Amino acid sequence: MFPQYFAAELDQYIDPNSYTFAENLTFDLHDIVNILLRERLLSEPRFKHSQLLEVCDGSWPVSTVPLKVQEMWSSLGSPKVGYFLTEDAGVSDADPPVEPHNFLRPNVISARELDTEEVETMYWRIKHHDSGFILCSALQLVLDTLPQSTSLRVRTSQGFAMTCGAQSFVVAEMQVFPKETTYICNFKPRPDIEPTKVEMLQYLTGEKLESIPWIYLVFGEPTLETPNFIADKRVAVDLVSPMLGMRGPGGETFVMESMNTYHHKILPRYATADLDHVISYRINPQVKQQAIQPMEIAMRVLSRLEKIARGEEAYCGYCGKTAPKAQCSRCRKKTKYCAAACQKKAWKYHKTWCKIDAASEHENDMKDTDVAMDDA
Repeated sequence: MFPQYFAAELDQYIDPNSYTFAENLTFDLHDIVNILLRERLLSEPRFKHSQLLEVCDGSWPVSTVPLKVQEMWSSLGSPKVGYFLTEDAGVSDADPPVEPHNFLRPNVISARELDTEEVETMYWRIKHHDSGFILCSALQLVLDTLPQSTSLRVRTSQGFAMTCGAQSFVVAEMQVFPKETTYICNFKPRPDIEPTKVEMLQYLTGEKLESIPWIYLVFGEPTLETPNFIADKRVAVDLVSPMLGMRGPGGETFVMESMNTYHHKILPRYATADLDHVISYRINPQVKQQAIQPMEIAMRVLSRLEKIARGEEAYCGYCGKTAPKAQCSRCRKKTKYCAAACQKKAWKYHKTWCKIDAASEHENDMKDTDVAMDDA
């Protein structure tokens, strides 16, 4: 049993007895990650109400930030990308968070028009800044709290599928060298200090193209004593891939692919990796501060999974929202979506598995064309 998640000076853990799950359940890992990212979006305080004013690669002067506060941005060498954000005065914690669909300010400044996928990647790139530990810890907690009889269905956009136990994963850590520096500047009004006070928060990733720590989870049983990513049949799950501007080949805002695909086809486009991995059995936070946020996210996810397992809650197969309003016209009850927009973004991944899911619902007369949406 692995659910007790202790940290130094932290007399807390997620008690599996707080949740009721039937034995021998099967969850889809892809769905769990979507739900986890949704709960992170709703609960993460940093950048909660921030909207994008300008995105710049340094090839033109930034116009949304006074010159006198551009010292850090201006000092960075190329290649680089800068995101300049702001919040409205008067927002409170009770206000709903900004989401990808309302992330852009009117008249946002960019070298070109941004499509919805680019905006979504930018949103998560900012939201995930320096958050690999938090999200991997949260997913670890979710899976370790599920009954040991729980199985995970792990399926990639490239057609690979396997089933493993919910606790059949390890933690992989390495150093990566981003191919561009990411700079984030967030202007926050502070009327609580004085009416015209503005707080400027700056964040940096990959300064001077130096290495940064990278963490992800690996699912499945090892087949080789010596790492060989070409022959390795396990699946890498990178929850914060947009931090490097990276998405899954199935259009996901995370990567869930074979170790070979991840290390040789996806990651090298965005970073150079040190393949001298450190493999850990579990993440063990050393201080209370490191443990609180992952625990809060994990408990939100577990509460939702409990309802889903009982048939009390449906969710969007792309963004993890509750109460989806539409469903795939082929696999019907298997996959639901908020609306056509989420279905369209999910199709690149879903089309790999749609026919298989539909067959399990006794619908075998399908063609490989775009699908329509039916009301759920």
